[in-house]
Amino acid sequence: MTIHNDTGTRRPSDWTKKPPLWATIGVSLLALALVGYLDYATGKLSILLFYFLPIGIAAWYGGRWPGLILSFLALGVWFRASYWLYEYSGLASAAWETGIAGGMFITFALLLSSLRNARARAQAAMEQLARSNQELQEFAYVASHDLQEPIRVITLFLELLQRQYGEKLDAHANEFIGHATDSAERMMQMIRDLLAYSRVESDTTLQDVNCGEVMCQVLENLQPAIAESGAMVQVDALPTVKGSPTLLMRLFQNLLSNAIKFRGPRTPVVHMAARQAGGQWGFSVQDNGIGLDHRQADRAFIMFERIHDRSKYPGTGIGLATCKRIVERHGGRIWVESTPGEGSTFYFTISKR
Repeated sequence: MTIHNDTGTRRPSDWTKKPPLWATIGVSLLALALVGYLDYATGKLSILLFYFLPIGIAAWYGGRWPGLILSFLALGVWFRASYWLYEYSGLASAAWETGIAGGMFITFALLLSSLRNARARAQAAMEQLARSNQELQEFAYVASHDLQEPIRVITLFLELLQRQYGEKLDAHANEFIGHATDSAERMMQMIRDLLAYSRVESDTTLQDVNCGEVMCQVLENLQPAIAESGAMVQVDALPTVKGSPTLLMRLFQNLLSNAIKFRGPRTPVVHMAARQAGGQWGFSVQDNGIGLDHRQADRAFIMFERIHDRSKYPGTGIGLATCKRIVERHGGRIWVESTPGEGSTFYFTISKR
């Protein structure tokens, strides 16, 4: 992206680059001359801090050596002003004050140039990290998209094989085809979940979101699962927050579907509520399902970690990791409190701004 103006075309990042060394030295010398003139004009050494201005300009924009050069030049000007102030009779006093000032000037130049270098390295590292994250997101999207096609083909041919030759195959062969089909479907779902996980950071759409309306859409999406399980879902009044409607819908849907899926022998009962907590909104999703051991609470949000048996509770182990990333994207945090056999309560916060 470029910016067009009367002076030509220039990249926005060019404005943050260091000015030419000759310009830095010139401005620093001009500032030093002005400070020296003021020192002579006032006839007193009450503007010591002013000497740090040209040194700071040279050290910050030019680097260590220009800063040291200006430090020694400022030291010379300071000594001349100090010697002149004592009317050529206070050489020892002038030298003493000049030595103290010299130490301050040189230390200041070294510290400021080091700070500038550290800042430049940190900025370069952040830019590199941003580029790497962007490349990883693009790679995840492309890889996920390209991987789905061969899996679709595998699933299609397995279904054709089952449909056309199922009667001619024995029970073991049909069982093998069923396992292969299930594995392909799990792989497809995992790719979709990974794609959703990779898109969390790329969604920069932040707007006022009515969480009640989002929850209504989530309930509509989950209506088949709610009807099948006979779940009772209670939703209190939900606030309007600043966030991404797409991400918040995925967050609510993941938590609600988990509450329905990880149910015990009782009829599932899910309760969602929200309350103000300082500068944030605190949400809770409570269920009466199978629960989990509190010692495994942190593991629940780790990618691909599965706490429950896959054969009873199918899934990819990515849903809660995605929830955590979405909550952190909205400036909050998420955690769970649970008792095995009694249910779980997932808490998360979302910043009001």
